[in-house]
Parts: sequence; C-alpha cells; structure tokens
Amino acid sequence: MAKTVIAYIILILPAIALACTIPDQCKEPSGIKSKDVNNQKILQYFKNTCKKNVQVYWVDQNGNTDRLSFTVKPGQSLGINTYQRHVFVASQGTGASKKWLRFGGECAYTVAGPEGKGCTVLITCY
Repeated sequence: MAKTVIAYIILILPAIALACTIPDQCKEPSGIKSKDVNNQKILQYFKNTCKKNVQVYWVDQNGNTDRLSFTVKPGQSLGINTYQRHVFVASQGTGASKKWLRFGGECAYTVAGPEGKGCTVLITCY
C-alpha cells in the first residue's frame, strides 16, 4: 500500500508542476461594457511592464473593442483623460498571434471613481 501511494504521488507531481507554470491567459473580451456614470473626467495612467508595445482599447457602451485607443511602449507610462466606469483591455500582436493581457491582474480594467484619480495601473505580460 505504501509503495502504491508513493508511486501515485510521483506520477501526479509533474502534472501539478506543469499546471503551475502555465500562465492564466486572458481571452478575447466579451460581455463587458463601459458605463456612463457621470461626466467627471479622470486622469488615468497605464504603465507597460512588457518588453514589446502594448495596444490598449477602450470598450464602448455596446461592448465593442474594435477601435485602438493608444499604444504604450515598453516601460512607458501614459496618462489619458477618461471617465469613471469606462473599461479598457490590452493586447499584443495581431490576428492569430494576438494575446490579451492583464491590467493589475485583471483581464479588463474599469476606471474607478475620483478616489482613484491619478493612479497608475500596470499592464503585464505572460
């Protein structure tokens, strides 16, 4: 019995290690929309922590992400005027090689209220 348990542990450990090294990738955005809460402008900063350019898209009130809002170069921080409850997503590449990225650990970033004014959100690659 003890040999069976040890063999089982040895067989399952590589699978656990492999699962831990696979990054949690973002999928193409769906089901998210910006909301118009008020007309108060908020200065929002985005910082690219990746080694390549990152494309950032505003998600409109209909959930569309087809308009490129801006590109952030590696290591660059970029400030934009936007509004509370507007949603942004980020990617690298195009077509089949397009990868959706994370903002501070989330696949989409929703601009906070005035209390978050001037904060910097990090865009991370995997």
